[in-house]
Amino acid sequence: MKMKNIKKITSVILFLLLYNAGKTQAPVTSYSTNWWNGIIGHYRLSDKWGLYDELHIRRANYLETWQQFLFRPGINYFLNDNVVFTLGYTYIQTYPYGSQPVPTVIPENNIWQQEILKHKKGKVSITHRYRWEERFIGKAILDTEKNNYIISGTNYTNRFRYRIIVGVPIKNNWSFTFYDEVFISIDKKMQQFGFNQNWITGLINYKVSENLKISVGMMQQYFKKSDGIHYENNPTIQFGIGYKFDFRKNESK
Repeated sequence: MKMKNIKKITSVILFLLLYNAGKTQAPVTSYSTNWWNGIIGHYRLSDKWGLYDELHIRRANYLETWQQFLFRPGINYFLNDNVVFTLGYTYIQTYPYGSQPVPTVIPENNIWQQEILKHKKGKVSITHRYRWEERFIGKAILDTEKNNYIISGTNYTNRFRYRIIVGVPIKNNWSFTFYDEVFISIDKKMQQFGFNQNWITGLINYKVSENLKISVGMMQQYFKKSDGIHYENNPTIQFGIGYKFDFRKNESK
């Protein structure tokens, strides 16, 4: 994809975000300082194929309560080293936390498709990530006999995510990463869309070896609830471990 087309797509995303922000009511916003821990793995099987996985443990109010558990495997197809397509699955559990809690633990299963485009300007690396999700979110209903909430069926919705990632080398094995990601919710009939989340993140990375990297930093998460009125604005500590294995090295030439 040409850079001209990338700029056009990005401009459309920003326009949709601003257009919908202007239509919303005055938000009721809550705050929670969270701590997110993640492990991300890459497994290159051949020049064209690879595997991918993520495991996230997310805690609210620093480490006091659960916020989310997330597992996300995927299959990568490499058009080349700068263009990667991925088909994946995600399992999520969202827990009651903060001053605007969900009524019970909410499960979600989603299928996602993704395209990653990479390029460089000098020593700075720039990555564009486009992800489409088909989401099946557990529906919480009140059990009047037991006077508590249970999960009965699912609600289906779509979501589009765009992330721009900028990587800057610092010195030796140290580097800095900045990314901004916009989430746009789209209904099942593909007729209505609206702002869902925005993540702005800065990370310091240390490359332990060719196969292992450790990252720590801060993210600001701005999150619109499904009722369209309640929001969260959460400063979030992030700690991550990234590892990769390239099994092509073992292939006979």
